[in-house]
Amino acid sequence: MKNIKNNAGLGKLTILLNILIFVFFVISMIFLMKFDKVNVNFVAETPSYLKAMDSLRIAEQPTRMDSAAVAHYTYRLDTLKSKPIPANPKDAKTYRDELNRLSDMLKEKKDIQATNDSIFQIKKADFAPIDKKYKDLESQKDNIKGTFSVFIYIVIFLSILKIFLFAFWNYRNLENLHNVASWMKKGTRPFWAFVGWIIPALNFVKPYSVFNEIWGETEYVLGDKDIKSDKKSIDGDFYLGLWWGLFLISIVLIPICLNSTFLGTGAMFYKLSHLNLVLASIVIWLLYVLLECFVIYKFNMLNKQLFDNQDKL
Repeated sequence: MKNIKNNAGLGKLTILLNILIFVFFVISMIFLMKFDKVNVNFVAETPSYLKAMDSLRIAEQPTRMDSAAVAHYTYRLDTLKSKPIPANPKDAKTYRDELNRLSDMLKEKKDIQATNDSIFQIKKADFAPIDKKYKDLESQKDNIKGTFSVFIYIVIFLSILKIFLFAFWNYRNLENLHNVASWMKKGTRPFWAFVGWIIPALNFVKPYSVFNEIWGETEYVLGDKDIKSDKKSIDGDFYLGLWWGLFLISIVLIPICLNSTFLGTGAMFYKLSHLNLVLASIVIWLLYVLLECFVIYKFNMLNKQLFDNQDKL
């Protein structure tokens, strides 16, 4: 009797994780739409807010210059007053003329400052409701984005856990094949079930090729030993190719589109329908999850055939 392990439990756990991932993905999409509703208003308000802020800064510049001028003439007047009046009549007259000139200049600068301060206060009062609306929208946006981020991190964590379980499931399935098929010593080693997910670029094809090889070799072993199932088999190449294509779209393309559309203000933000993108993302994820659950379920049936008939191998 060959040493064949029943790996159905790992496959079922992977299916359950897939369902859980999809549920949290849908919840995250709900919060993404709530975030988008506020963010669209926030983006729309940003130009008028920036324009009002620039206007306020322009109005504030004269007041800063006026403050510097008042401080300058106040210092000069105070410095002059601190000096004793010259005893020489001519010098005394020059002293008083300079004192009067500085006093007049200070009064003029204060009058200008008061006028510019009034203009600035009016601008500031006009800016206050714009600033409040903008800051309120920003606060709402950040709060909802924080909640959305929590659910996305949960999706990412569960996805990593699911990939680990899926890899472990394939590792055990490869071990089964190595135990029943001598030619598998020249085939894919079991450790590739894990390593294939880690190596950059290679992880775009290796997990698929590993699973496809496991599926094909398992069917070959069963057919070679004339072990038949009472249930209809499926075209593994077709379903695995479709599964892997949906996986890449769900894991790579959809996050790029969602990030560019909802978390940026580029062309995709303005040109794409946000609601349609979310609905399309949910539908594609649903198809991917259902198909992955389906192929896992179908392979579990092949694994059960190996396990139940290991005395014939």
